[in-house]
Amino acid sequence: MDTRDLYQGLEDIYLPIALAVIAIFWLVVAYAVVRHRRRDDRLPEQRAESKLEYVYAGLLVVIAAVLVALTFHTEDKIDGRQSAARTLRVDVIAAQWRWTFRYPDQGVTVRSRGTPTLVVPTGTRIDFTGTSRDVIHAFFIPERRFKMQLFQGDTSRWDLEWPTPTEQDGLAGECTFYCGLYHARMRFLVRAVAPDRFRAWAASR
Repeated sequence: MDTRDLYQGLEDIYLPIALAVIAIFWLVVAYAVVRHRRRDDRLPEQRAESKLEYVYAGLLVVIAAVLVALTFHTEDKIDGRQSAARTLRVDVIAAQWRWTFRYPDQGVTVRSRGTPTLVVPTGTRIDFTGTSRDVIHAFFIPERRFKMQLFQGDTSRWDLEWPTPTEQDGLAGECTFYCGLYHARMRFLVRAVAPDRFRAWAASR
């Protein structure tokens, strides 16, 4: 499913709040350094906590509660989204230092030591299964902000959707776990095309 817009909405909320909290923290530190810097050998005056400290602590609790609530609300939206009626199965096999994409229902296998292209139809839920032949790898698509770890002897499952076609060159994908000498070669492309173009592509393979 396409969750990029939902995660982007959370980031648009989290980032300004985080920057504001950091700014307030450093302003308080700077004020304390300037206001209470040591001038002589006298110890600084000890005072009980002020009401302002309670207000600040309460504000942080409220902010944390709001962020937690928004996060769970977004997760509920993701879990409750309706998947596309059409589905496609794709097996992802990672190995040093290449990717293999298998389409079991179409009898198609894309294998390359260069930069293979994962072709998918738009408006279709892509049901992925992924595994590794050796060390830990990661199936990462930066544009979609999606990453899945792949382990030897284990099967990872996830689903994604592309509502609209990608550019002709496709979206860049890569492995983000250092997996040996030629780790930088573990790249791939994802190209989303209309369903009829996907069927024609699969038939040609």
